[in-house]
Amino acid sequence: MGRVHFLMLVILSVLLWGCFPQPLLAQSTEIAVTSSSRQLLFQAERVLANVKSTQYSHTSEVDEAEGLYRLDCSAFISFLLSSVVPQALRSVSVDPRHSHARAINFYTRFSNTPAERADRGWRRIVRLMDAEPGDIVAWRKDPLPKKGNTGHVLMILEKPVMEDDEMIRVRVLDASRSGHFQDTRKKGSGGVGAGMMWFRVDSEGRPVAYHWSTRKKLSGVLPIAIGRAMAAESSGSD
Repeated sequence: MGRVHFLMLVILSVLLWGCFPQPLLAQSTEIAVTSSSRQLLFQAERVLANVKSTQYSHTSEVDEAEGLYRLDCSAFISFLLSSVVPQALRSVSVDPRHSHARAINFYTRFSNTPAERADRGWRRIVRLMDAEPGDIVAWRKDPLPKKGNTGHVLMILEKPVMEDDEMIRVRVLDASRSGHFQDTRKKGSGGVGAGMMWFRVDSEGRPVAYHWSTRKKLSGVLPIAIGRAMAAESSGSD
């Protein structure tokens, strides 16, 4: 899909978002972070409830009136961010010949962002247990392939739950080829949906590996980064 078509989807999401009540953004940094996350979570839950037809696709097509969402993971997260924190989305780089940021771009943005302060719409979250609903998780493939998917990006829907010293359970929302544990998508189906997955963390609580749909099977040990979208009032200058 060309950049023009993707931008049309972004504009449509902004217009539709204006039809829904939005929490007022507070002035303090901590409250503003919560407010942005709350708005993102509201948008995510609205979309999830609205899904009638969905498919994982690198050619994006969204018709909210029909409940149609055909997207890949990064296009879906970009779609959510565009209507709530567009300034944060703008600070994520877009590679040449691509209409939107990819998983590697989100990972790079988060991993290069300070944890102690906001920077151009984002703040890095180091420990997975410090993540909140509305935060974005991205990982990159290592080594990075010359073509194809560069990793994955998703949104946290519920506060992470520590199951033991190394394993944390998280309910997430994403667009993917297959669902997670206790997923809203039919078994064997892809597209937009929500389900449970697990992350392994190191001694400092940083995510270092993930289990896609079962705690028993390790899916990948990859570089993982977490970003929290910030209100414009709390971010550094663009």
